[in-house]
Amino acid sequence: MPFDGVLLPSRILLTAKEAYTSPSVKQLLVAGAVTLTCQSEKGRPICGLATRAALLWKEFDQRFFSIPDPALREHTLHTARDEIKRRLNRDSARPWFAVDATGHNIELENLTYRQVLRRLVALTFLSRERWGGKAPIFTIPIFHAASPEISTLDSSFGQALGAAADKPLHPENILRLLQFFRLPKQKPVSLIPRLDEYFETWFKKDPFWQAEDVDAVMNLDAQRTFILLGPVLNRFIRGRDW
Repeated sequence: MPFDGVLLPSRILLTAKEAYTSPSVKQLLVAGAVTLTCQSEKGRPICGLATRAALLWKEFDQRFFSIPDPALREHTLHTARDEIKRRLNRDSARPWFAVDATGHNIELENLTYRQVLRRLVALTFLSRERWGGKAPIFTIPIFHAASPEISTLDSSFGQALGAAADKPLHPENILRLLQFFRLPKQKPVSLIPRLDEYFETWFKKDPFWQAEDVDAVMNLDAQRTFILLGPVLNRFIRGRDW
């Protein structure tokens, strides 16, 4: 049967005018940089532009995720926990979740219900006044009392819970929150709640969509995204919005 041509998809189209790639990510691609190889969540090699996020990924592969013994890996993570939290907050699209009112990294057990609510808002309510991902925070059972309107979210939550809003999370609620974060049929949360046996999954699962939606990234920082790109294609990117 006659045909006029063949359409071949390619990652080189990342910088095309029609591409969904965020403008700041396109700029990184056009500026040119080295690429590197990391291990995906499934243990397979993936290539990406050497952003701060990709460099962090490769470093974590070498230092933590390559440790086969679960007990030794857990011990190593625990030993380096302060550095890991700091690096996540600086370089990753998935920052450390438990941060107190003064900006210090803590654990879930030290957060109050109101602090959890405010942190979730800070990480999921985007710059264009929309919720990121597919699971707005008011769908979390613990926060059913909160209004979905951002302007009244905090006050409605405080009125519903009263003094309990400023109490530390109950252990059962911590478990429920972590279970909600790990629901299998929803988009992975853009945060790291624990340095536990699921840390590699928290860190790696579905990590590429932020390159098409930098609004969902802290400080709109494209360097926090993992941009899929191999060394060959990297050589042929010459411009953007062509």
